[in-house]
Amino acid sequence: MIVVGDSSALITLSVIGQLHLLENLYGGVFIPHAVYDEVVVQGAGRAGVSEVRDADFIWVEELGSSDQVALYTDEVSPQDAAVIVLAKEKGADFIITRDRGLQRTARREGISIMNVRVLLLAAKREGLITAVKPLLDEMRNRGILMREGIYQETLRQAGEADNSHTSQDAS
Repeated sequence: MIVVGDSSALITLSVIGQLHLLENLYGGVFIPHAVYDEVVVQGAGRAGVSEVRDADFIWVEELGSSDQVALYTDEVSPQDAAVIVLAKEKGADFIITRDRGLQRTARREGISIMNVRVLLLAAKREGLITAVKPLLDEMRNRGILMREGIYQETLRQAGEADNSHTSQDAS
């Protein structure tokens, strides 16, 4: 399976101590050099630096046609444009990202998307993690934004929803 990642996914997974899931689920992830620079060089002192730098299952790739990046930079950052170009060059099965702009542009280009919460659900199904809720809570505690509806839906899909708030029967 060919997976291309962006900085938002790598940083989020690093923050919650789950970057290894990319290796466990997919064998690893490709990233363009621009994403590596964004996380490791420009992000010095921030979350994800050492995890991404030291992970032997994250493969940094140079773009074959870096001039293609300009086709997308009106819509997304240069780093996200490089993710799209790399995904097209590699024939990626999907891009993993939390970035909504990248998701929209990639879908328009016919590239499948996976977000971190779906990856966590897959990891639970595969028995790689026991619960999704503590990881979602850690994301929230570390300042990673997630709408309440998405949070609750993810818990429901994981079979971890708190049903104590459901309405009582009116009989």
